[in-house]
Amino acid sequence: MNKKNLWVSIIFTYAVLCFFSCNSLFNEEEDSQVYLPAPMVTTNSTSVTISCNTSENTLWINVFRSEDSVEPYNIGQIIPKKKFSNSVQFIDNHMDPAKNYKYYIRSAIKDETGIIHSNTKSVSVDAIGSATGEIAVSFSGTITYDGTSVLTFSALPTASQGDACITISNGKTTLFIPVTTTTLELRDLLPEDFIGVPLTTKGLVAQIATEDTKNKWDMYYWSPKTNASILDAADTSKILSSITVEVGATGNTGMDY
Repeated sequence: MNKKNLWVSIIFTYAVLCFFSCNSLFNEEEDSQVYLPAPMVTTNSTSVTISCNTSENTLWINVFRSEDSVEPYNIGQIIPKKKFSNSVQFIDNHMDPAKNYKYYIRSAIKDETGIIHSNTKSVSVDAIGSATGEIAVSFSGTITYDGTSVLTFSALPTASQGDACITISNGKTTLFIPVTTTTLELRDLLPEDFIGVPLTTKGLVAQIATEDTKNKWDMYYWSPKTNASILDAADTSKILSSITVEVGATGNTGMDY
């Protein structure tokens, strides 16, 4: 398969923050940044609907969720395909019926001065007893890297819903790459800003992708991450802190995750 067909057949999603920095993004009590009001939410017997306000210059919207003793994590992203200033409804119907949650919004707007990031305060939602449960990725195998460009999975990860994806980060941007085969040839898949730099994984997630063709936006829902280490193919007792692909393809770059 040539490079063009690969980019057509494999959906890469870009998200805007890092798993390791989520807590500092929404530390309302300790930091001095100005927070926007908490998003409006409505609930029914199985789900929570979060209203995400937008402007015509909105680049992306991320929805975060947290629970007791767990720092906020990204459960989804909305990417407009055209300028619009309506409220977008993000529905969370993948919740643990025994958990109370908090929701936050992080967004980016482009104006004449550049890109402005903004965070909202949190809104709390009590446990919804009829919720159907969180989605997740199951993986009992190993992931190895051959030192050049190939990731090998000893078994395929399984998503309870959607696609099982591995996250690959260059420190600014994270790609969500669907794992549909036990071998991923990274030099055929990664954009140019992922080449020749240390790459890490934040783990595996289940991804549900939807497209609103009427309003022209893409929406992604992500499960909590499942930890996964990358091992050295030459010595599988060694966990690699990072990997580097020296020669690769070019493609669209993403947004900082």
